Amino acid sequence: MRLKQAETTRRVVTGRKISEQGRKNISLSKMGSKHPGWKGDNVGYKGLHCWISSNWGRLKECEQCGIKKAKKFEWANITSVYDRNKDNWKRMCCSCHAIFDKKILNIKRMN
Repeated sequence: MRLKQAETTRRVVTGRKISEQGRKNISLSKMGSKHPGWKGDNVGYKGLHCWISSNWGRLKECEQCGIKKAKKFEWANITSVYDRNKDNWKRMCCSCHAIFDKKILNIKRMN
């Protein structure tokens, strides 16, 4: 006799229950460099920006102009070296970030 789709799914889902502490241990065992998808220094642009915002926190002030009430703040790369070194990044509001990037592009075009 064939089992219905719901019955087969339920069999897979139901099983041994994992305690809350067990879930935390599993989660902690796969964080950062222990995660199977960790790429280290070979991380892409978007992945690095996601890592930076989740590990260094949300921004509350622009380091360039000092404004505290902007709609959005961003981590701006100031050295063109995309890595996880905090010295290579600066907190900026969107307008300062755009101005900074335009200056960098003009410098690169002159060289």
